[in-house]
Amino acid sequence: MRHHRSCFDHTAAPLSTRVSTTLQVATLALALAVLIFLAVLSILSTGYFNPVDDPKLGRVFREGMTLHHGLPSMWFILGVIILSAVVIVIARLWTSIIPKTRLGLFTGIYTLSMAVLWITALNITGKVYDYSDSTSLINAANALVEGKVAEFVPQPDSLLSTYSYFSWYPFQTGAMLWFALVFKLFGTGNLFAFQIINAIMLGGIGYMLQRIGAALGLSEQGQRMETLLIMTSMPFVTSAAFIYPNTAGLFFVMLSLMAALRAVRQRSSLACMAWIVLCFVIGAVAVMIKGTVILFVIAYALVLGICAIRDRRYWMVPVTFALLYAANKASVIPLLIVEHAVGQHFGPGLPQSSWIAIGLTQNSTYTTMPGWWYNEAIQVYRRTGGDTVLMQQAANATIAAALHGFAANPLSAVSFVVNKLASEWAEPTYQTLYYSALAERRSNGPIASLLFFGRSNTIALSFANIHQTVVYTFAGVGMATGLHRRWMQQPNDDTTRSDTMLFLAMILLGGFGCFLLWEAKSVYTFPFALMLMPLAADGLAATGDLLFRRCLGFRIHA
Repeated sequence: MRHHRSCFDHTAAPLSTRVSTTLQVATLALALAVLIFLAVLSILSTGYFNPVDDPKLGRVFREGMTLHHGLPSMWFILGVIILSAVVIVIARLWTSIIPKTRLGLFTGIYTLSMAVLWITALNITGKVYDYSDSTSLINAANALVEGKVAEFVPQPDSLLSTYSYFSWYPFQTGAMLWFALVFKLFGTGNLFAFQIINAIMLGGIGYMLQRIGAALGLSEQGQRMETLLIMTSMPFVTSAAFIYPNTAGLFFVMLSLMAALRAVRQRSSLACMAWIVLCFVIGAVAVMIKGTVILFVIAYALVLGICAIRDRRYWMVPVTFALLYAANKASVIPLLIVEHAVGQHFGPGLPQSSWIAIGLTQNSTYTTMPGWWYNEAIQVYRRTGGDTVLMQQAANATIAAALHGFAANPLSAVSFVVNKLASEWAEPTYQTLYYSALAERRSNGPIASLLFFGRSNTIALSFANIHQTVVYTFAGVGMATGLHRRWMQQPNDDTTRSDTMLFLAMILLGGFGCFLLWEAKSVYTFPFALMLMPLAADGLAATGDLLFRRCLGFRIHA
């Protein structure tokens, strides 16, 4: 019998190995705990956006949610079992019939095709997008492209001028420049072109997800399972219609991850350094476009630091965190460009603690969900005249009051946290249908009507709910098998596989930890849920292998 050495058996192991292994095991264990929580949450809770009374050709859902808590129905449990079994069986048949397939290319082309189909099915007029942030960015980008710098002049009597918007959110200048680039290339206000670019980038994201699965060590069958999970993900395809820089930010930050994965494979220190620099350069671009992806870049830095300790490349640790600091500071570049172009100074904007204050409170007259956006931060900005110190004091006071209230009433605190997390992580569409419906449409075609209205909408949401639970549950299984391999330090567990799992675990922890405190939106958690696809495929592959070995007496081979 062969015995594997536990990660805590430190005999003959150098200090660098002991430290890096302990950090890796701790990270995987925390991520597993989060995944178990998310799986249970998705089984016991579901959030649905409330429909508007008369949707017609515009907004279909309110940004108000009904949360359902309780034991799942037998139909739901049966659906989870059937979807899991179908993915396992189809992947096995696919492997047997077509043993060699360019899965990355196939996944990318399929995603692109379905995203374009969804965009064209919406049949948008291209004139109106009923989302205030998008509208502000569209108007500002049009003005910048057309040279109408007067649009950026302060207008004291206007409640929502372009100047006011960037005074509150100066970090949005990077997103505005992304809109401006699209409009410069394809015509001002071309919202359809923006969606098509989203679709192209989603194709690239699908390709990269499949390559991450390969780096995770998925077999041919496991990679097909991942492809099937991506193919059946309704939020992934429908997210192309969201006229906002989320897709672009995710695309670039995933390119950054691909560079990070290459960096940890390099034997040459020079090559490793080159890939790390490229990782943070691309990461900086991603942060300029969509600021919240800084969570991904921080996760990359932490993992690269752990790998540096393991490989005794200690010089990588200060270099990596210096590059992280530079990437974060580079996010101010778009602001400087826009201020120079329009001859204005927008100021520092709302303090970041404002979003934590929102995330720890609920305005019941403004939203039905705890921690979701309401305009108190804007009201504070107006009352204080944009004074950073006063705004910071107001946010800190709100945070302190919220924490004091939680401490005084623990049951209320638990209810708040559970409902907030359920509204973020157990809403099966991740707001993608909500945002898809915000564009004015010429007509409601058959595909759009299928997902927006009636019984077919109920069926689509039920399927998305089942799919979400399958991903969370089997991502937990995949993380558990990876943790077991690291715990027992199995000799055939290559570093590429374990490093990839560490990246995915750290990304999940960053997203879960941030949006536990930050302003809530289910669309914010979508990129982190999407990164669970490779882990879910790993868990499904392990489960399928176990079932076929134990129940049918043979092993599924790649």
